[in-house]
Amino acid sequence: MSVGDWTNVISTALAALAAIFSAFALWQSGKTAREARASAAMLQYVDLSLGHPKESTTEPDEIYEWYVFGALVTAREVLVAYPDDPLWRRQLRQQLRYHAKELKVWPKDEIDNFGPAVAALVREITSEAR
Repeated sequence: MSVGDWTNVISTALAALAAIFSAFALWQSGKTAREARASAAMLQYVDLSLGHPKESTTEPDEIYEWYVFGALVTAREVLVAYPDDPLWRRQLRQQLRYHAKELKVWPKDEIDNFGPAVAALVREITSEAR
């Protein structure tokens, strides 16, 4: 093969890699946007539920559960956006600490659904709570 042939092969391979990378980036961008829309919609629903408790619950205690759920969704979003920021983590810890008694009775698998960072934070808080 001549140098020109090798140049064509390398150019074609690089173009294919660029196309694959671009497709992955677009897919990841779309996934991130869908996740953000879902989280925003869920928080909007929690807000609606808290504003209309008679229509959104069957038990009085469920209102507080919706509030704690909203706090956990918020914690997940903040810890994803700022995983290494001590200020955000300290603030979330303080806010979730107010709900330690409630979080102690939540099933572990439900807490785990909020992601490993939130689950670890909740474990810290509930282990300290009396």
